[in-house]
Amino acid sequence: MDPRDRDRGAARVLTVARHVLPHLRAGGGAEGRRASLVVVPSDSAKAGSLGDAVSAAARAGVLGMVRSVARENAVVPMTVNAVCPGPTDTAMYRELADAQGLTGKVFSGMTRGIPARRLGTPEEVAATIHFLLCPGTAYITGQAISVSGGLTM
Repeated sequence: MDPRDRDRGAARVLTVARHVLPHLRAGGGAEGRRASLVVVPSDSAKAGSLGDAVSAAARAGVLGMVRSVARENAVVPMTVNAVCPGPTDTAMYRELADAQGLTGKVFSGMTRGIPARRLGTPEEVAATIHFLLCPGTAYITGQAISVSGGLTM
């Protein structure tokens, strides 16, 4: 992935939000429903990232947008939250590790730094998003939830 693409990610999130918010506002409150928006930056938005300051700063900006949009639209009713995955076992993560020459031994050492002693799964990230979209979570808004095995608290 071109580093410039990562840096443009925050601008893309803001552009998409600008286009979907009018539709979400129109649907919020209709027939007792609430509108929901969940964005998925990286956990580096909360914790920073070694050697990737620009991307971490852009992702932190996304969290600022989440909090502001949540505050502005809570009365709609609309919830706006972020799910921030930590190290997650995906093909892209493994390709990045291979490209950086991280052998199994080094990779294993990285996971030892995570309190859960393993990488997360895409299913765990999806389950957190699903949770935020459930009816019982209408009072949770403006939050950034880490899915990181305790790496970020």
